[in-house]
Amino acid sequence: MRRRFYSRRKKLQKAKKTRAVKKGKGKEARWMKDINHQLSRQIVNHAQEQGVGTIKVESLAGIRKSTTRTSRGAKARKNNRMKNSWSFSQLRLFISYKAAHLGIKVEQVDPAYTSQQCPGCSARNKAQDRSYVCAACGWRGHRDGVGAINISRRAGLSGKRASATGA
Repeated sequence: MRRRFYSRRKKLQKAKKTRAVKKGKGKEARWMKDINHQLSRQIVNHAQEQGVGTIKVESLAGIRKSTTRTSRGAKARKNNRMKNSWSFSQLRLFISYKAAHLGIKVEQVDPAYTSQQCPGCSARNKAQDRSYVCAACGWRGHRDGVGAINISRRAGLSGKRASATGA
């Protein structure tokens, strides 16, 4: 949908249809806000159904600066545009207030190496493609699953880091 909004704006601007561009102003932001409300509701409801007392989210402050590619390829530009228009802060805010309403805490966690650290032995390995295999102990899993396990085990940014074996 974001690509569709971008493509439409680009076509209208190229055709010098400024009135049409102005008319659509804010539509993408309203759509994204609605999506974030829906996602946050699903996340908080799922946490409540599972009896979770704390939702842990990555602290993504500075992610745009640290992950934006400087190469000029079309793929890099497209990825940068998608990352830089991502409203992760708004989603975190929505999760926080909805969770607080139900008595669930929300903690921010340092995201460093969450998808590279082995949940079994804490060794760092880079995942090949989408699968993760630990060179030290042989632990296997999906890279996103490894990240989720590690995030769940970490202490919030205000506290200390949790050990690799317990939470």
